[in-house]
Amino acid sequence: MRTTITLLTLATLAFAACFSWAAEVKEPLVWPKEVQAIVSQRCVDCHNDSTAEGEIRLDNFAQLGLDAQLNLLNKVQDQLFFGLMPPPDASQPGPAERVQLATWIRKELQQRHASTLDEKLRYPDYGNYVDHRRLFSGEIKAQAYTPARRWLVSPQIFHERVIHLFKLEGRERDNFKSRNFYGVTNPFVLPEHSGVRDYDITSLDGGHLLVMLTNAEWISHKQILAARIKNKEPKADEFPNPQDRWYPKITPSAFEIIILKKSKPTDEELIQAIQTQFDCVLQREASEAELQRYLALTKSAIELGGNTEGLRQMLVSVLLESEFLYRLEFGAGPVDAGGRQKLSPREASFAIAYALGDRGPDPTLWQAAAEGRLLTQEDYRREVVRLLADQNYFRGPVDPSISGMHIQSHVTSHPKLARFFREFFGYPGALKVFKDTPRSGGYYRNPDRGHTGTPGWLVQEADELVLWCLQKDKQVFENLLTTDEFFVYHNMDNQAGQACIAQWKEIYQTLKYTAWKTDPDAVMGEHFKML
Repeated sequence: MRTTITLLTLATLAFAACFSWAAEVKEPLVWPKEVQAIVSQRCVDCHNDSTAEGEIRLDNFAQLGLDAQLNLLNKVQDQLFFGLMPPPDASQPGPAERVQLATWIRKELQQRHASTLDEKLRYPDYGNYVDHRRLFSGEIKAQAYTPARRWLVSPQIFHERVIHLFKLEGRERDNFKSRNFYGVTNPFVLPEHSGVRDYDITSLDGGHLLVMLTNAEWISHKQILAARIKNKEPKADEFPNPQDRWYPKITPSAFEIIILKKSKPTDEELIQAIQTQFDCVLQREASEAELQRYLALTKSAIELGGNTEGLRQMLVSVLLESEFLYRLEFGAGPVDAGGRQKLSPREASFAIAYALGDRGPDPTLWQAAAEGRLLTQEDYRREVVRLLADQNYFRGPVDPSISGMHIQSHVTSHPKLARFFREFFGYPGALKVFKDTPRSGGYYRNPDRGHTGTPGWLVQEADELVLWCLQKDKQVFENLLTTDEFFVYHNMDNQAGQACIAQWKEIYQTLKYTAWKTDPDAVMGEHFKML
């Protein structure tokens, strides 16, 4: 049975967990004799009461409380793992001693769930500390797997999910690809450093909850506004905020039936409305248990607030389901000899779609999952190749944030591919470190008034180069790292641009030997017609 957890439940569980942890018994640690001998011989000379290099003492370990001991062991473990201690000019422990010391520390920290190194190594930032010799030597015979996980969606995926729940299509969908919804705050912010930034170890917290409560209120009002106008509840031109006048022009029929009905809706009508909201928000049907729970909630809300407000409370509740903010990869079906489960066809369809873009599965991928044609490696290959060749489904701006009065983020068939190279190389950092303004006499501009100025053009030119190398699809990384070719931003088509340049050249050839510097008025008068 699928268990659903709302954001509010998660917050409550996290609060309760704070109390269960504090009740555990904590006994101080004692160095084993063999470990004490290594520490005394190799470490204590520099880390004692009189020297305490780096403000670290190891001679008084037995007198410390458990929390202080664990904090100290974490510092020692980091120094050993990253090869920072002992320093090169000090007496070095032998390989066996180093392994013995590191093994004991790691065991003690892991037994108490206190190893900060283990937490660090889960992040992609530490991927280069994996032992590559062991990884590729073939000595590891364990079967490959990815742990069952659910991870917070990226800012772009969240925005696409909001577009999907309003069922926007055509020009309206394209419009919202490059701008935000007025009343929706994206609760996710990825780190700005170069490298992999979107991973599965970030959890929902109270900040996400508060943002989503506000978002759910705004979204639910917009979902039913067209039906309320038809029901003559508000007038079509009555907007509390004149800057927030957009709303979907059609309310889903299952919602509209309840809003327009003068009597209480039937269970069948309520179930249809619940299933419609599940499809809009979670892109699936509600389970029987979920239906019963939401049916009771909606009937109770209608009893208290009437059809319209009761329905809206149900819409808000579904919008607060944690699944709206997570990508789920739990696996399903039989377990193999290695204890592994394949992703369910539904999970696989989302994994493929989100690997290539920000939208959920397209109709063909949905159909393949529903018909049992998303089970084998060849099935995956077929769908990935098909979606890579599709020039329209994922099409959108690479980065709407650089758009301004004089520049718009360019549109490409697979924006996520371009963003990978942005993260890998980190060149959007030019927006923050651009320093050419003084050198150019103020002509080249830093970002101001919501416009990215010259550094925005530089970032877009780099995007164009990346996409050009990708399109050629030959030695992509080598070409990106070594090419001396580049794009130059211009705001007109090639023919007009070439004509403009030809005119500049003509003017230059005509005026280069004149006194345009010392007597500009005379030169202007003589060549006024040309100029």
